[in-house]
Amino acid sequence: MDIQAESAVAPREQIVRIVILNAGKSTRLDGQNKLLVSAGGQPVYRWHLRAFADAHIAIVTKSEDIEVTRQAMPTVDRIIAHDQTDGPAGALAAYLQLHDDDNLIVAYSDTLIAPQPLPEGDWVGIAPLSSRAWDYRQPGGEWAHLVPTICVANGLYAFSDLDYLRACLAELGTRPDQHLPDLLNLYERERPMHDLPIAGWHDAGDYAALARVPTF
Repeated sequence: MDIQAESAVAPREQIVRIVILNAGKSTRLDGQNKLLVSAGGQPVYRWHLRAFADAHIAIVTKSEDIEVTRQAMPTVDRIIAHDQTDGPAGALAAYLQLHDDDNLIVAYSDTLIAPQPLPEGDWVGIAPLSSRAWDYRQPGGEWAHLVPTICVANGLYAFSDLDYLRACLAELGTRPDQHLPDLLNLYERERPMHDLPIAGWHDAGDYAALARVPTF
């Protein structure tokens, strides 16, 4: 009796793709490479390697920073040069010209987070923005001396439809210092993005913020 065995179909590997955008002017840090400045006793790039240890990482950075970034992060998949001053949207467009992923997580280079699961889909990372204590009236009417907090986007975004994302980038066009919210508003016409709370977020975008980052 002939027996025809069914061939097992291996499930498609789910690969997390992270692109770190580091091509900005870094004016608040006097033009320094944000990946190399110290935060909590370690260079910023070590925070990213720890947070995204199980992901495939690409970096978009200025041409002048290619070699030093490659030496600091030899395990990343790809380092892409981008010298235009067209903001995060332009840097993201430069990445998408070379990659065709199914899902993509975008991180700003000055966004430091704790290691944690990051889902696929369409979302914007949010976290409380804390400040110093103020005297203020609470919603119930009583006065208090507390640290007011609001949740803000913390420089972490996920996109599941990259063809549509490219179309939005093409519609947006390029201009100096293009802000990402302009792109998000276009993308959400067809692909609503939910807010995803992110744990352990620290900003590393200026000297004052770097001084507040806890020990690595």
